[in-house]
Amino acid sequence: MAEAMVTVATAAAMGRRTAVPGLTMSAPLSSPHVLAMAQDVAAGALREEREKRQAKPIRRR
Repeated sequence: MAEAMVTVATAAAMGRRTAVPGLTMSAPLSSPHVLAMAQDVAAGALREEREKRQAKPIRRR
């Protein structure tokens, strides 16, 4: 039986400026690399949301 594979987008494909745009990779679904990448993506999304919430509004005079 073939192992399930997953294709994930890299940082650049998700809008980051750190890698080649549109780059994707395939890995076995059970791979620790897939879990680590999913955790990294989730942490980044939570960090971005927290930064938006904590940003001080611009005071206009």
